[in-house]
This record gives sequence, C-alpha cells and structure tokens, in this order.
Amino acid sequence: QQQLKDLEQEYGLIIQKDFDEITYQIDKYLHKQQQTYKKLRELILPSISRS
Repeated sequence: QQQLKDLEQEYGLIIQKDFDEITYQIDKYLHKQQQTYKKLRELILPSISRS
C-alpha cells in the first residue's frame, strides 16, 4: 500500500515536471512569435503607408 502511494507521488511529480516544461516551451514559443510579429509590423506598415 505504501509502495503504491510512493509510486503515485513519484508519477505525479514526473507529470508536474513535464507539464512545467511544456508550459515553459509554449511560453517561449509565443514570446518569439510576438517578437516576430512586431518586427514584421515595423517592416510592413511603413511600406503600406508609403504606397
């Protein structure tokens, strides 16, 4: 019984660690996307307004 509880706790910690890593990677990706979008706006908007 105790061994089962220990395994469940260990499994829960592994899942939490994986979840944290996935969340971190998604946040990093979204931040890069935001930076790319801002750079594209800086390049595109002036050329549109000049037309």
